[in-house]
Amino acid sequence: TDFYLGLYKDDRQNQGLYVYEDGTPKYEVEDTHYSNLLLSKGCIEGNCEDGYGIYVYSGGDKYEGNFLGGDRHGWGCYLYSDGDLYCGNWKDDDKYYYGSKFWNSNGETDFYLGLYKDDRQNQGLYVYEDGTPKYEVERTFYLEEQPYPTLNQGKIHLFISVASEDRTLGSGSLGAKKTLLKEFKKISRHTGLEITPYIIEGTAFNKTSLNTKINALKCSRHDVIFFYNLGHGFRYSDQLDPYPYLFLGENGEDHPNDVSISLSKIYDRLILKGARLTIVIGDVCNTSIGIPSPVDFSPISMGLSFSKKEKYKDLFLYHSGSIIVSSSRPNQKSWATSNGSYFLDSFLDALQKEISESNSTSTWSNLLYVAKSNVSQLSADRNKSQVPQYDNNSRKIK
Repeated sequence: TDFYLGLYKDDRQNQGLYVYEDGTPKYEVEDTHYSNLLLSKGCIEGNCEDGYGIYVYSGGDKYEGNFLGGDRHGWGCYLYSDGDLYCGNWKDDDKYYYGSKFWNSNGETDFYLGLYKDDRQNQGLYVYEDGTPKYEVERTFYLEEQPYPTLNQGKIHLFISVASEDRTLGSGSLGAKKTLLKEFKKISRHTGLEITPYIIEGTAFNKTSLNTKINALKCSRHDVIFFYNLGHGFRYSDQLDPYPYLFLGENGEDHPNDVSISLSKIYDRLILKGARLTIVIGDVCNTSIGIPSPVDFSPISMGLSFSKKEKYKDLFLYHSGSIIVSSSRPNQKSWATSNGSYFLDSFLDALQKEISESNSTSTWSNLLYVAKSNVSQLSADRNKSQVPQYDNNSRKIK
């Protein structure tokens, strides 16, 4: 029952805090992750003005993460020349909101995990070198300074990525796009959140187009990112990540290594944009590479019911955090329909049910559970096996 929190490289722990079962802490501070950068200064990789990059300061400190207007802004890790390390959120060059810091200077090997304000620890857990915990709970600046989003404050960045020219998917991809656009117009009307669509389809359905749109995306802390991909997917035979790769090429022509991108990598990159709520869905197969993607054109009935405006607000205004979903577990296939897919139809049906319940507030936890149950039942009724998987890191903020 040991515990590690920190950086990784080459699938190994690299720099951070390792706590043994008896509570004894061990610090990994070799700095091998940045050893090749020691002779460089300034921005040595990426975009250190408005994007993701690596910057080495004149005193030997190093920062890897997001920048906005040349300032550290968003998620990033700052490695001090004396061995201290901070990983977390930044705002205008200061540590802000949530992060963790490891001390490895002046004989200290302490650890902090929690909230920050004005570049200082504010509320969280401080663990001393001997394992003694101290809880900082005096201040609650975050709840005071983060007002609930109001109507017309923020927008929804809607990514719809569909393999519209892949005949093996039938009309499902175009049906999915049409259905999602219609649904999000309704969400916009009830929440006041403006919709900015990013459509990846046709000849633009490729890795370069997707990367370009993600790289260009800029968000405010009130925004929502919703990413949905319908197409082919796969997993490598030695893959540990439970979430699939998205195949963004021509089926039977392109090599997967050249045209594919990990759903988890998309999730990580979109989280770094700093939106209030990030939802990433890969509606693709999760089978080992080489197995063709099947298609089922049996339509699925979606029962529509009266929706309440406040329930849309519960989901899209009064939640923050992140969610990643794939429509099937490792080594399972995902099935398409003439209107979209088992998962999309079940997801939208669960959404309608969630916002129509009159005796409770709507939550993503309930919605995802219902959608997962619906897909499992639909596939079982058709003598198939498809069970979605998800990690829900969202929370209610009102």
